[in-house]
Amino acid sequence: MRRGKTRSQDLQVLERRQEAFRLRKMGLSYARIAQTMQRDPKWRDRLPKWYRESECYKDVMREVRRLRSELDESVEFVRQRELETLDQMELSIWQRAFGTPANPTTGQPAIPPDLEAQRQIWRIMDRRARYVPGLEVPARVNTAVVVAAVTPKAAPAEPQLTEQCFAEFVQVVMAGQLQPPSLTQPSDTTEGDTTVDDTPVDAGEAPA
Repeated sequence: MRRGKTRSQDLQVLERRQEAFRLRKMGLSYARIAQTMQRDPKWRDRLPKWYRESECYKDVMREVRRLRSELDESVEFVRQRELETLDQMELSIWQRAFGTPANPTTGQPAIPPDLEAQRQIWRIMDRRARYVPGLEVPARVNTAVVVAAVTPKAAPAEPQLTEQCFAEFVQVVMAGQLQPPSLTQPSDTTEGDTTVDDTPVDAGEAPA
């Protein structure tokens, strides 16, 4: 008994939402819809005591969601039916479109492909793509990775002697930590004689 009463209340709420939605489609505001339904003898005793603008808005939104859900279910049902029909059409002309090879056992000759049937299959595939979202969307490619893979790597730059490096090198040489190479050429000596004359030379006398 309680279950039947709940069912009756659900139907009454559904009917109230449908009425509020109908008045909303006529252009009435939510406050005006609530006032209109409160004055209507049909709804005067069936509305909740707290039925105001906010409750009217909730009724309209819930009815919109219900209609949208039914529409989605109807569209999905029709889409599935259309896809099944396209599959049956494609299957019926598939063999004729691509032909059949010869059968030596039965002596049946080869049947060449039918170009017109192939065009029909192509049209069926194009039609199917409209019912399946994303079927013809190209795959995304990370162009940065592709460019990096095909671009040859640049040769490492040769080190350059900057002004700062040169100044540090001069400081090291001046401090005596690194002896610069001699720029004078060695004197000619007699083959086999390696003696070096270290005798000091007097500034006032010419060397003998």
